[in-house]
Amino acid sequence: MYYWGWFGYKEAIPKDIITGDLFDAYKRYLFYSIGGIVQGCSMLNGPCWFLVALFYCKLFVDISNKKPIIFFVVWVLLFFILCVNRHRFLFIANAVMAIPFYYLGFYLKSSLSKIEGIRYKVFFILLCGIVILSCIKYNGTVSMWAIKFGNLNKYLSVPIFYFVGVVGSIMVLLFSSLFKAENKYVTQIANSLISILGIQVPLIFLVDNFIGYNLSYMNSFVIALVVMLLCVGFHKLIIKHASVLIGK
Repeated sequence: MYYWGWFGYKEAIPKDIITGDLFDAYKRYLFYSIGGIVQGCSMLNGPCWFLVALFYCKLFVDISNKKPIIFFVVWVLLFFILCVNRHRFLFIANAVMAIPFYYLGFYLKSSLSKIEGIRYKVFFILLCGIVILSCIKYNGTVSMWAIKFGNLNKYLSVPIFYFVGVVGSIMVLLFSSLFKAENKYVTQIANSLISILGIQVPLIFLVDNFIGYNLSYMNSFVIALVVMLLCVGFHKLIIKHASVLIGK
């Protein structure tokens, strides 16, 4: 799409990458992306860094079930070597940053299911929300992609980052437990995650070309909703006609 001028991807790709005939341009594009993955800074489709990090999380947690002490020691070492110094090689640091949430998710879900009564759940949801908003205002911007724990010094921002993440996870799990039955629309969107990750970037850049980025909150929300629904529609087509694209 960039090659034919349908949208500009200037933020991620140098101009000299997309030159010559389409096949040569694609080869240069592919090798440029492989280099970006090795450096942990970019790839053919930006949001898909999440899938690479998720793979490492799955791998590390599977190992931890067999060797928990060794796993913990290795995680601590990797955290201080990669995350504190923000070494982004192969997106491993992003995964190391995310592993505590991935790991705790297995245990939080079963523990929170023991809390009974809507009133108690609503109370804890509101309490979690207040705690999160207070910490966010204090700690500032965080980013798992940029390996940014907050605006404070690392001795404060790192524990606050993980504290807010755990509290936020508890809030989301409690909120979802209020629903007695699965919502088919929410489930369809959740099952379309891999296609949303893969397809949203071209759609977002098309929006940028025709409308621009400087939009109101309401317009941004509506456009984000439309992009998500289009991705869900594409996911259904992929499942039906080209399931190999998403690994089925």
